[in-house]
Amino acid sequence: MQVQAISNQNFQGSVTFSKDISPKLVGYLSEISEKSGIAKKPYNLQVQNTKDKRFLSIEAINPENLAEKYTVLVHKFLQKKDILHSAVKDAMSNFEKSQSLPQKNLNKVI
Repeated sequence: MQVQAISNQNFQGSVTFSKDISPKLVGYLSEISEKSGIAKKPYNLQVQNTKDKRFLSIEAINPENLAEKYTVLVHKFLQKKDILHSAVKDAMSNFEKSQSLPQKNLNKVI
């Protein structure tokens, strides 16, 4: 995994990308996550391709308990800028909402 550094004095969350993601996609997802305010969040984002390479997995994960996460899977044919932007925002907002639920490992497929 590569860790994308985002400089911010209040930085808490980090964004991690797997090595098999294209540099263009890494740049765009870095920009989205920075604009979405990941630096102010108490959780991390992890972005990777699934094993079969059919989906891009965007996970908001609690760094203190890795079982607590919200995953958004985006099909490879739907990886457009607007869909990726909404997937990152969806992972972040729904992770925060899921913290009040008894089940802490939730998924969504786009």
